[in-house]
Amino acid sequence: MLNRIRSVMVVVLAAGLMWGCGGERGMEPSEVEDQVGRPLSKMAVAGGGISQATVVATVSQDDAPVAGAMVEFARSIAGQVPDYQWSGMTDDMGRVTVEISGQASGYYQARASWDGSVMGRWSSIPINGGYRTMVALPIGGRAQVTGTSERVTIGIVLPVTGSLHDSFGIPIQQGLDLARQGIGNVELKFVIEDDQSTVEGAVAAYNKLIQAGVPVIIGPSTSSQTRMAFPIAQENQVVAISPTSAATGLSALGDFVFRAALTTDVLIPSGIEATHEKLGYQTAATLYDELDFFSIDSDKVIREVLAAKGVEVLSTETFQSNDTDFSEQLTRIQALNPDVIFVSSLSPEKSEILKQGHQLGISATFIVRTLTVENVQKAGAAAEGAITFIGWGAAFDTPGNHAFVQNYRAEYGGEPNNYVARAYTTLRILAEAIANAQSTEATSIRDALANIRDFDTVFGNFSFDANGDAVYDAKVLIVKDGNLEIFDAQPVSQATATIGETNESGLTGKAVFTQNGDNIKFVISLANVSPGEHAVHIHETGDCSAPDGKSAGGHWNPTGVAHGKWGEGEFHLGDIGNMTVDDQGMGKLELTTNLWEMNTGSDIDVVGKAIIVHAGADDFVSQPSGNAGPRIGCGVIKMD
Repeated sequence: MLNRIRSVMVVVLAAGLMWGCGGERGMEPSEVEDQVGRPLSKMAVAGGGISQATVVATVSQDDAPVAGAMVEFARSIAGQVPDYQWSGMTDDMGRVTVEISGQASGYYQARASWDGSVMGRWSSIPINGGYRTMVALPIGGRAQVTGTSERVTIGIVLPVTGSLHDSFGIPIQQGLDLARQGIGNVELKFVIEDDQSTVEGAVAAYNKLIQAGVPVIIGPSTSSQTRMAFPIAQENQVVAISPTSAATGLSALGDFVFRAALTTDVLIPSGIEATHEKLGYQTAATLYDELDFFSIDSDKVIREVLAAKGVEVLSTETFQSNDTDFSEQLTRIQALNPDVIFVSSLSPEKSEILKQGHQLGISATFIVRTLTVENVQKAGAAAEGAITFIGWGAAFDTPGNHAFVQNYRAEYGGEPNNYVARAYTTLRILAEAIANAQSTEATSIRDALANIRDFDTVFGNFSFDANGDAVYDAKVLIVKDGNLEIFDAQPVSQATATIGETNESGLTGKAVFTQNGDNIKFVISLANVSPGEHAVHIHETGDCSAPDGKSAGGHWNPTGVAHGKWGEGEFHLGDIGNMTVDDQGMGKLELTTNLWEMNTGSDIDVVGKAIIVHAGADDFVSQPSGNAGPRIGCGVIKMD
């Protein structure tokens, strides 16, 4: 569908009218329409010379839908045998949509057949050219026109071509098409213009659609495009609603512009609040696209929120749109050993950043804005453990979300992503506003959109704020076993040890123990240490008062086995291992295990013990402590 530059889209507005029409069951009808001579109603001739009409017919028997019936329509012409030119098969709801071509306005008759046998016939059905007509066809009863709808043309601006076609164009088109199928009495067709994945293309598409007289435009995709296109809509008083742009402040450009995505100044603070409390990160690095407005804005907000949380940003690295090699930036970040790395970019670069970080052996958690199913699939194992701040996820129990996911799978054979969900929701919200406005005029639609409050969507309850930005609950997802799952933001247990010098070494550092379920993650960071290998152990006594650190006692060995290397044969539960310290005197070591407990009082509880750093490396052989040399650092493990 995306290879078409233009198709026609109409959103229709229910009129709620009803006519009684003739009907028969199981009889051979007259070959000529018996009411052709009477004049059409005012509504029935409103379409006058307009060609093409849409009929949505529902066939029922004893108030139950009839599925699998062939429904045919013929124009009633005095003195002529009906010519059933337009037909379709009813679905599981007994519903069929039939497009009637030519000069469509007039009276029609219909018949329904099952396996070649006629089940029912109906006559005197008024159809308006240029309108959509809803018709009830009860077998044995009279046909009833239950509603008609007036057309409003909607412009769509999306990347049919260019670098954003796969990541934005396809999912946005799919979301719009899927929404159209589920909007009961509203017909949806678009005038689509290709923005060519550029800012200039989006501006040209907006100007073309506005010159064509559309009252509403959906799009564009990116914040860079939206920043330039929205003022054009505002100046011309055309309603514009972007499903996907999220940079701060763009909806405040005017009262005719709206957005369905949560903005960076909403999504990032809530995401950092949830993840910081859970993960307890103290240092971070950021990486962003310096040519993309969304990425620039996202990185700015991230650094502001981290600063307010007391999280130190060790480095900020940049790249440019369509770059493919991020190794230099990631290598510099890796040397600093941050706890987390925040990535702000458009979709094409995300997977490659994750893959290259994985190849370099970076252990820090990646937090990536709007990570999609496709990003995860392309990154493969490199995406495992990555976290994303987002407005929608398949795993959430929001209104209609399960049906939305199932319908997408049935239609497209895959999993919907966040951009599909945004486009889907945008169109449903717009259709609701047009119905509420009872008008196709831009000002009325604008006012109806501004009054959307607590509307049920796959995001949850949706509203627009005073600026036209979306209001609904922000969400956090994490990649587990290749799937985007709900991030458990419940606070975790944490213990720390502030490590000071012994034997006048000058060492400083900190060790953090974070419990998540049965696992405890241990992270120790040191500074002012001589370069090379240094053993790190847990000792049995939480006392660092002695200048040489010997008040901490011997190795912690609750299982009573020989000293050794962690994870190989016998080893003490305090045998953490060796840390490599670089030329700047910095070192970091991580370990995750289910062999320890925290604050339980059991024999394997680490709280109340001491972290000891040694002058040399552990040889993993010498008993009882690996011949690691004097103690140069000590810290007592305490619950936070």
